[in-house]
Amino acid sequence: MRALVIAPALLALTVATAGCFTQTSIQPFLTADEGVVVPELAGQWIETEGDHPDILELTPAVSKSPDTWTLRLEEKGDEPPAVLEVRLGRMGDHLVWDMTVPEDKSASTLVAVHRLPLHSLARLSLDGDRLRVAYLDPEWFSTRAKEGALDVAHLVIEEDSLLLTATTDELRDAVLAHWDEAFGDASVFVRRKAQ
Repeated sequence: MRALVIAPALLALTVATAGCFTQTSIQPFLTADEGVVVPELAGQWIETEGDHPDILELTPAVSKSPDTWTLRLEEKGDEPPAVLEVRLGRMGDHLVWDMTVPEDKSASTLVAVHRLPLHSLARLSLDGDRLRVAYLDPEWFSTRAKEGALDVAHLVIEEDSLLLTATTDELRDAVLAHWDEAFGDASVFVRRKAQ
């Protein structure tokens, strides 16, 4: 697959997000008919590792389809909570979420047209009050691209960051073909009981 190298000043937001903990894409990872409803995800989930665990809070998204949730993420450290939108679906037999930033209805038109709604994918495993979340690993994608073995359309941003540009169907096929290698280690969360 041909890759295009982008100047460092371009897509600065993409570089900031793509190099973090998950691989991003311009296109969604799920088609319209792949959504699933999983009401058991509602509530707060606390990470089982570390002195300052991440906390996920999942609530049904207002005015959206039942497969779409609002995710409030309190990360380690002093960062303010992130509010994201996740759409639940299946890739083959696997439960996943496609995460993006919700539309900011208060943004001006000029600001809105300059935002790129990037998507990231995580595989989920839900077992009662235990939730495992593993994101696509940007290092795996970067290494494959450097080796010329990344068989999905992408842009190279600077040296180590990629932005996937393939269609949703191509993304699904590529992820399923490399399911066991393409994801990073899973974070384990347990349901926070109501107080």
